[in-house]
Amino acid sequence: MLSLAHEGDWDAVARCESQRRSYLAVALDAGHDTRHGELIADALAAILQLNEELVSLLGEARLQLSRAGSQQRRSLRAVDTYAANATPSR
Repeated sequence: MLSLAHEGDWDAVARCESQRRSYLAVALDAGHDTRHGELIADALAAILQLNEELVSLLGEARLQLSRAGSQQRRSLRAVDTYAANATPSR
């Protein structure tokens, strides 16, 4: 998922989310098994770290989209203004 996020393929990231949740549920259920407690704890720590990076990338993507949307709105206003002024009066 993280590599997809780095590529900006947010649709693919969203499609992977349900699978990630399933894996996480299995890992949390296995956490009750004291024979592998340290291994499970390490895995969960790694998952949390990766999740933090994913959330950070998501925040950056949202900011970029917001900026792009603002630029689109400014461009549309400029086009509308030009069109309104370029039309000959009758």
